[in-house]
Amino acid sequence: MLYFLQQLKILMVSDKPCKTVLIRVDATATIGAGHFVRCIALAQGLTSLGVNVVFVCIAESVDFINALHDFPFQYVTIDSDGVDEINYLAEQYNSKLVVIDGYQFSSDYRLALQKENYQLIAIDDNNDGGNLFADLIINPTVYKDNQPDYSDQKTMTNQPVKVIAGEEYRLLRSEITDIMPIEWSKRSGIGVILGGSDPKSLTIPVVKALTAELNKLGIQPDVEVFIGAAVVNPKGVLEELKRLKQNYTYLTWVQNPVNIGEKLAQKQLVISASGGTQFELYALAVPAILLIVANNQFANSQIAQQQGWAKVLDVRNDFSISDFDIALTQMLSANTLVKSYQNMPKYGDDGALNCALVIKKQFLD
Repeated sequence: MLYFLQQLKILMVSDKPCKTVLIRVDATATIGAGHFVRCIALAQGLTSLGVNVVFVCIAESVDFINALHDFPFQYVTIDSDGVDEINYLAEQYNSKLVVIDGYQFSSDYRLALQKENYQLIAIDDNNDGGNLFADLIINPTVYKDNQPDYSDQKTMTNQPVKVIAGEEYRLLRSEITDIMPIEWSKRSGIGVILGGSDPKSLTIPVVKALTAELNKLGIQPDVEVFIGAAVVNPKGVLEELKRLKQNYTYLTWVQNPVNIGEKLAQKQLVISASGGTQFELYALAVPAILLIVANNQFANSQIAQQQGWAKVLDVRNDFSISDFDIALTQMLSANTLVKSYQNMPKYGDDGALNCALVIKKQFLD
């Protein structure tokens, strides 16, 4: 607790803003960085409306924050998921409004916060984590036609919880939404991105399979690998990539690039984990091979495949090289890539702002 208090004194603002939102979220090698990234998008939307945002996270998340090229938000680290530290923060920032995003937060923890009269906003994907004890639920990953049934979720007064979900509430960072899709004729190459932390360590197996199949097919497009900010053992990944480059000279890589949106937008095909990056790829109109690495990614990835802009592989249990080779060969057809690109009409990039507007109207006005 002492460390928490000392750090808080350093990070606190000098006065107490009357409109502050606390965002409780983590980014670690185990749970990945996707929850944190979409909370950054929400924070961008809130600050654009004049709302102050404070991230509350465990110490391990600081490594990810420090690796980001631009993180303009205040943050405080806490030692546990107890309520006392949140209470202290709430007093210092004059706020009882908390956003919670992450499967590691139990129903007991959420209930304990609700009993302290916090107004809770839950960012959720599948409604499979028990009672959220929320006053507002944001589901930024579903489509309007396949959102979960939240009728079992109730507020403290046993009223139905307000739910906002679907395409118009996608939480996309401004680094993505500020970029317009690039014309097909100006694109080239293949990108590989397995998330901010690559929790299943798929980068090397994917690149190895990709370059081997490209050599087998006798084609040599540029392949650029994006290594996330929270990847475990990045030095080991770099060493393996150097070895793979000996057999495929068109292989390059970059760690935690500043302009990731611009780089992705230039590709004709990206191989990606099926988390939040799939929605960034859609916004940039980039065809993809999506790898399902977590249960919450399954339904939305299937819809992406039905929409005709992606091939989907389920790698939750293992990575099948033969299945990957088939998907790659199918996608690399020039006609398939162009048709995939044409199957990606934009649906608007205002999701973060739309979420922020709902929050402001319901809790802060």
